[in-house]
Amino acid sequence: MKYKRRTRLEIVKELLSACQEGRSKTGIMRETNLNFRLTRNWVKRLVDSGALREVEGKYYITENGIRIIELINKYSKLLREYRELENELYKSVDLQGGKIGENGESN
Repeated sequence: MKYKRRTRLEIVKELLSACQEGRSKTGIMRETNLNFRLTRNWVKRLVDSGALREVEGKYYITENGIRIIELINKYSKLLREYRELENELYKSVDLQGGKIGENGESN
């Protein structure tokens, strides 16, 4: 089975989503399938940025964290639409077969 590496934004979204109901670092680690070192580092960054807050050893998403998830979702949608448009353009112009040089001429 081939694994696809997650982007930083995918990891951030997973971490923030895991904290909707409040989670310990161990719970976050299990939910996101990250090792403890990465979980600790990401949680610290998200707390420092105001996306998560800690209350009695549990981490909760903040309004800022919810906004970040919304922005990531919007970005992901735009990226998908961009790739679909790019593929459509490549097919329309038949750029699949030959490379186009910087001066616009085919090689």
